[in-house]
Amino acid sequence: MCGRFLFVNSKNYVLAVVYSEEEVRHKVNELQKKGYDKRQIHIMANNPASLHSIEGIEEENIEEAGSLKDQLKGFITGESSVREGIKSLGLSEEETERYTAAVARGGFLLSVEKG
Repeated sequence: MCGRFLFVNSKNYVLAVVYSEEEVRHKVNELQKKGYDKRQIHIMANNPASLHSIEGIEEENIEEAGSLKDQLKGFITGESSVREGIKSLGLSEEETERYTAAVARGGFLLSVEKG
């Protein structure tokens, strides 16, 4: 059930890609047990509406990939809005491509900045 996620430590972030609400809930709990505050956990998804009811997730930390803000950035830079949002994490080109593809396939990208 929760075996379909990718958990990676990038240079500045702890990242996870999951593919269901249950996996989001599980990963958020896991990150909190590791000492991350729920206000530090950010989620990017194409359709995040269902996540607003999950306990432990701060409403302001859920970002819709392709939101108006992302679309405007994409229009200015010429990049897709999903890719632009993920690129803003400061990831390598390879990581940016991997996570952009995962979100495009319906994944939820969880990110926590290392502190």
